[in-house]
Amino acid sequence: FFRSAEEAKDYVSAMEAYKNAGDLDDAQTRYSECVLVLAQQAIEADDYETASDYLNLIPSYAGAATVRDSTVYHAAELKRDEEAWEEAAELFLSVYGYQDAQEQAEACYDQYYSDVYTRASNAMDSRNYETAVRLLEGVHLENRSVKYSDIKTLYQEACYCLANKLYDEKKPYEALVYYNSIMDYKDVATVKMDRLAYLILGHWVSKTGVVMDFYQDGTCKIDGTFY
Repeated sequence: FFRSAEEAKDYVSAMEAYKNAGDLDDAQTRYSECVLVLAQQAIEADDYETASDYLNLIPSYAGAATVRDSTVYHAAELKRDEEAWEEAAELFLSVYGYQDAQEQAEACYDQYYSDVYTRASNAMDSRNYETAVRLLEGVHLENRSVKYSDIKTLYQEACYCLANKLYDEKKPYEALVYYNSIMDYKDVATVKMDRLAYLILGHWVSKTGVVMDFYQDGTCKIDGTFY
């Protein structure tokens, strides 16, 4: 059964059979080989989660790591050629110790981030905070690039400065949109939100029974009437 399943390329059945065979002959070696083939098939199908699950079954098998690294590297090259820069960068970084994968990852991140990062930085230098926010809100801010590791902080600072500017212009509820997006940044939660315009937000009932609702867009409803 073992050989017939393997010859028929039914590697799942062969894998299970070899696994259940215990120490019989070379069953465990053949089991590892079947698992490796299944992992490689999954990688070629871009199903890296399944491939990882298979490879985790045979972490010490000699060929497992090499097959994974070379196949993922090839998949990253395909993504790079499709100009799917961020996907390619993440794949290259997942095998960063293989060939020039780390350099390839940084090159892909350059393609993905370089232009928008430069333009956003220039906008911040010119105090054009809204432009910086608009540029950065369209890109993924979480990445493993050394060169662009501060791009999330750049976005947070742009939102912070824009919100402060709007608040100073007597537009507290326009500012609130940006404060809400960076609640854990600097003193937003502890100081900026501790302002009367924001503390009053929510549902209130006065001692005389007047029902009041104050909304984040600056409108309110008092005893059923909107203002």
